[in-house]
Formats: sequence, C-alpha cells, structure tokens
Amino acid sequence: MNSKFPIKHISPLCTLFLLLTGTNLIRVTPALGIDQHQIIAKQLIQSKKSQVNQVFQPILSKLKKTAQIKILLPTHIPIGKNDPPLYSIVEMVTKNKYQILLGFTPDCGGGTACGFGAISAELVSSNTPKPVGKEVNLNNNKKAYFEDFKCGANCSNANLIWREKGVQYTIGLKAGSLSDLVKMANSVVSLK
Repeated sequence: MNSKFPIKHISPLCTLFLLLTGTNLIRVTPALGIDQHQIIAKQLIQSKKSQVNQVFQPILSKLKKTAQIKILLPTHIPIGKNDPPLYSIVEMVTKNKYQILLGFTPDCGGGTACGFGAISAELVSSNTPKPVGKEVNLNNNKKAYFEDFKCGANCSNANLIWREKGVQYTIGLKAGSLSDLVKMANSVVSLK
C-alpha cells in the first residue's frame, strides 16, 4: 500500500475496515482526488451513528412489530462502566404510543431502588399535554422543553420533551441533569 499517511497512525478499527474491504478503495480514490482517510472516517462515523444502544436490543422486535409511529432511541445513555447493568423494559406499546422503562433489574417496575429513567413517544392528539418547562435547543434546530426533577421521599425523573412530525417524545432520567438529557436527545436514531 503506497500512502503518504504512515501506517502507524491508522487505528485498529480502521485497519480492520481496510482488511475487510480490501485495498481497492485505497487504489481508486487518489485518482478521483478523494482522501481515502476521509472516506474511511466518514463511513465509520456513519455506521456508529446508526447503531442502537445495546440496552434496547431485547425489545427492538416488539417495538418495531407494534408501533406505527417513528421510534427514536438514544445511542448515548449516561451510565458508568462500574454501574450495574441497565435493562430496557417495554411498559406499553400500541400503534400510536410506546413507553420504555430503563432499570437496573430486568423486572424493574420503576421503583426507586431499580429505576434509572424512561423513554416514551405518543402521537400528538388534542389530549396530549403541551410540553412545558425551560426551552432548550437540540441539534437540527429542534426545540425541547426541560422539566427538572423534584425530590420528596424519592426523586422523580427530570424530563426532556420535544415534538417531531406529529409525535411527542420524552426522555427522562431519575434526578437527571439537563446536559445528560440533551446528550441523549441529540444521540437518538430512528428505527422507523
């Protein structure tokens, strides 16, 4: 491989990509005036963006089978490597609505000890409450509304709510921060 870019600067992931795709990409692109490293980087970024977070894998088929609205799930979930495993539980799914609980046990019902957060969406109707709270800007000029958590005997979810193409989406984290919710909302990928 003849390249101006030293091989030692190629990450293991890029190396694997090159091995799997062959070297034809490298040979052809200089003739087209395209930097092969830019192509590889764009392809890796694109494939990473379209991946659903693994916590949702067990429930994907149920959501896709029933929901007829656009399903948006975050790729980013603010959980540390030393935290207990996180589970997604479908609380409800109809053609116009879904509710997903994020918990630390597979049978968590949203209790204070096991609940981590929630993700929901519903087709906007005259009965759908309008989003309220602090206005926040998301990527792609989307406006969202932040509702902070409240604590009494237990703490509630902080929620980020936005509307997109006739559907109202909500992401909530138990005693969550605005910055974590914005990162989650900006990382959503569509399944439909």
